Amino acid sequence: MNVSRVLPSMTSSGRWISKRQSTRLLRQYSLAAFLLSTPQAWGFHQIHCLQPNRISRGLHLPRQSVAVDDQRCMSTHPSIVEGLQHAYQESETDGVLRFATSLDAATLEVADIVAASLEVSQGRSGDTASILSAWIGSCCLMDDQKLATNLANGLIHAFEDLEKNQNIAPDLVAYSLAYSVFCHDAEASAMAEYVLNQAIRKSKKLAGGKRRKTLAASRRKTQVSSIDSEIENKLKRLCGNDFAILHETDELLVVNKPSGIPCFHRKKTTAGKIRKGQGEDGIVADISLEDALISCNVPLSTVNPDALGLVHRLDRGSSGCLVLAKTDSMHALLVAEFFLRKTEKKYNTIVAPAPDLSLIHI
Repeated sequence: MNVSRVLPSMTSSGRWISKRQSTRLLRQYSLAAFLLSTPQAWGFHQIHCLQPNRISRGLHLPRQSVAVDDQRCMSTHPSIVEGLQHAYQESETDGVLRFATSLDAATLEVADIVAASLEVSQGRSGDTASILSAWIGSCCLMDDQKLATNLANGLIHAFEDLEKNQNIAPDLVAYSLAYSVFCHDAEASAMAEYVLNQAIRKSKKLAGGKRRKTLAASRRKTQVSSIDSEIENKLKRLCGNDFAILHETDELLVVNKPSGIPCFHRKKTTAGKIRKGQGEDGIVADISLEDALISCNVPLSTVNPDALGLVHRLDRGSSGCLVLAKTDSMHALLVAEFFLRKTEKKYNTIVAPAPDLSLIHI
């Protein structure tokens, strides 16, 4: 790697420095910190961009970081970092949500948020993605819809810049939260369509050949508009008598998943393959809920790279209510609902033998 090509080749006074000088200067710092940290953490306070159009060709930074000067980082940035670090260490994304909504959104700058997120996460891609997703999620809870739209739009594009420059990519959660924000703004329909298409495109890329094969097979069949008693009976034969359709609309489906049935298979095996005639009288050894629904031509969303329609999951041994999305737009909205803790979950456990109630303190 030619390190001299990724360093701005001028000083704070605007004077150009040679490649040899820039290389020698760069070697004084940790290359890892240079690649993963914010510009302020690099120690390059005297080598910052006064003229963005004169940056060396090899330098690739988020657009917002170019606008961050040292003086602003010394004033607002540390206060955000301190509060954000405490919130994330205490409650992870839930803490970030609470912290972000406690601030005056009108005073926030996207560049400061991104820089603080990178500093708190110390450049770890997973932590950075989680923190930025929570920041986007906070926009869903704002009263000022226009302010929420503008901030979410800036964050999602800054997120995409990080993907290009530091391989920190927005995932389905980030796009779903942004989609939820834009759906509540009548003038942001184009933004909503953009983020949903980005989520679909990324899902197809992550899923690879397995998804393409599944989608091609499902497209060759005529999908049902709703599940009638005949289809439900077929699903019972495939999944067990405990299977039931609890609620259905044009965009979502709520089912009772029986114990012993996995939601999906990460790897397909012959034991889980549904052959012709099965589902009528035959029994599939290790069928998943996803396989059963696809075999019955039930329409399912495609934005989850692991399984069609699956918004959340239950373990194989657990039974209970499971929400599945029929459309990609509903899938994104449901993901946002789960992330923002707007769904209520209740768990019942059967214990044998019965415990001594005098030992239980609630």
